[in-house]
Amino acid sequence: MTVPMLTFEQLDRYGDTVAHAIFTRHGGVSAAPFDSLNVSYSVGDDWESIARNRGLCAAALDLPQSSIVTAGLMHGTAVARAEMAPMQSLPDGTHIVDGVDALITATPGQALLITAADCLHVLLFDPVTPAIGLVHAGWRGLAAGTIHSAISAMVDAYGSSPGTMLVGIGPGLGPCCAEFTDPRRELPPSFAPYIQGRYVDLWAAARDQVQACGVPARQVEQMSLCTRCHRDRFFSHRGDSGRTGRFAAIIALCGAPVSHIPT
Repeated sequence: MTVPMLTFEQLDRYGDTVAHAIFTRHGGVSAAPFDSLNVSYSVGDDWESIARNRGLCAAALDLPQSSIVTAGLMHGTAVARAEMAPMQSLPDGTHIVDGVDALITATPGQALLITAADCLHVLLFDPVTPAIGLVHAGWRGLAAGTIHSAISAMVDAYGSSPGTMLVGIGPGLGPCCAEFTDPRRELPPSFAPYIQGRYVDLWAAARDQVQACGVPARQVEQMSLCTRCHRDRFFSHRGDSGRTGRFAAIIALCGAPVSHIPT
């Protein structure tokens, strides 16, 4: 079974150091409305199908399923170091850190996975350390500063430098579809440049936040694919009226699989 996936050109150049992919909604085994590559246990899908889907994603990147660590997702700014964080084991062999929206690691063989269905995946890679991070960035997280928190955590934990980081921003709700009732009231004043009527350019907000952390513009790659406009390719919470699956982003430092993950 072929599992479609998207990658970032800049990260592809370091394929011997880092493996990564943004997956679509295709290539899995889940039935409608989660068809077909749903990887989230929180949406009401059959657990056996989810486990098989996660295995398909891991196999597509030649990763053992047991190396995968996922984030619990709270739409906040909490970051966990995957090599140190307490976590729970799931029946499919993967692991979850509750209460966080970003994961970082410098451990070869440890894979980070975050799910989304309109929120942005932000992949972080410092080839010098090396170290990686993966951020779940919806509008609440962007407003709270989750990208800054993740980059700062990599700096503090591993001595990474924003000046050497490569960043990939995946598909998410575009400026065409990110509609708010009253964005000037719902969002902080810093979002004013991104507001056009009732619509907000969350893509530009994410890109600017990455650059404000010190990552050069030439090292930020953005897919600019709207999940609601491309429901044929991605799950969209808004586009599917809340009853839908979640697609995955995975990033891992290449190396021998980790022998033990703390639980």
